[in-house]
Amino acid sequence: MTGIIRMDKNSTRHTVHQQIFFYCCLALVFLLPIYGRLIPPIIAVMSLNWLIDGRFTKIIPRIFKEPRRLLTFSFSLLYLLYLAGLLYSHNFQYGWFDLEIKLSLLLFPLFFSTLDESLFDPSKIKLVKIMFVLGCLTGSVILLIHAFVGKMLNNTENAFVYSNLSWSFHPSYFSAYLSLAIAIIADHAFRNYSKIPLKSRAGLLMLVLFFFILIFLLSSK
Repeated sequence: MTGIIRMDKNSTRHTVHQQIFFYCCLALVFLLPIYGRLIPPIIAVMSLNWLIDGRFTKIIPRIFKEPRRLLTFSFSLLYLLYLAGLLYSHNFQYGWFDLEIKLSLLLFPLFFSTLDESLFDPSKIKLVKIMFVLGCLTGSVILLIHAFVGKMLNNTENAFVYSNLSWSFHPSYFSAYLSLAIAIIADHAFRNYSKIPLKSRAGLLMLVLFFFILIFLLSSK
């Protein structure tokens, strides 16, 4: 009986850790196109949650036995290449700083290759996509408001173009986020075209056109 209670407690505890990880994922994809400086704290919470959960000690050995997990983990090889490149660097201070910035290339393949497969079912994946698109929309509105205020108060030249518009991101990075958002919307529209009401189709089309205009204003290649 004690063993069963202990198993139930461990199961409940693991479920809580899974929920924390999922909500961190939602926060991450939403904030990524809004304010990048909030991303490292979220990754820190995800890392701490992953360590406290402790399930990875049982799942890591399965990475090399299950093709799906191994394929996910293989993305971390890119980070290992950067690490190997440090051996040929003469500027170790910059090299270690660069590795610190790119640490997520190692962490996320490790996180996702040790997750329970049930954590990201189709409905949750859809929610992650929606949060990212909403983040892109929110970030775009913030950039436009900032540009408008700069134009009105400071008469900023070319306030709605390139880096003057994307003041908190490199224009190419933000354009990449918007391009991914467009791809997500297009995929959803093509897969569910017959199920989407006419008004919703019009709304999705206007959102795509809005993102295209932003990419044009960002002057991104």
